[in-house]
Amino acid sequence: MTTFDYILLMLGGCGVILVLGSMGLLHKGVIKLSTASSKEAVSIQFKQTIRVTSHYPAIALFIVGLTGVSLAAFMAKPSTVRPLALEGNIKARDLSSVRIEVTAGLCATKPATDGRVIDTISPQVKEVLVEIKAPGCNPESRKFGTKEIASGKAALGDIVLDQKIEMPEVSPENIKPATVSLPPLSAPGGFN
Repeated sequence: MTTFDYILLMLGGCGVILVLGSMGLLHKGVIKLSTASSKEAVSIQFKQTIRVTSHYPAIALFIVGLTGVSLAAFMAKPSTVRPLALEGNIKARDLSSVRIEVTAGLCATKPATDGRVIDTISPQVKEVLVEIKAPGCNPESRKFGTKEIASGKAALGDIVLDQKIEMPEVSPENIKPATVSLPPLSAPGGFN
């Protein structure tokens, strides 16, 4: 677990303690809802825009605790990764052998001094590399940055994979039967 995970657990735990504590104080009768204090019990102000004031301490403790639990639950929510649509046209001699590889730039991490790796990675995709490969052809690649990633569309354009190495022609007269006794296909491999 990382430090952030511990902070979330502490925030949620403190919120639960405040909620249960305020309910316990109400149950024991230490704090009563029927009597309000003459001065403010709790006043919370956030950036001079939101202000919550309560003359009932139990309700104020309950609201502060519930806010802590809600904030911890919100912050623990994993971020969503938007999909990236690839659009383009590939021209090659054999389209069935074309392979498109997409690599997203990930963040790096280091091991601790004792060699252990304890880390939570939240990848921020800033660059995507798309490589188009086919046997006998030079690979083509396209890089897309944050602008395309934010829009959700990456245009590959027209890609022509030129054949650099020709596949030899196979003629039936060049195929000769085996003159030695071959082991069956189910036999285990070995060295002779």
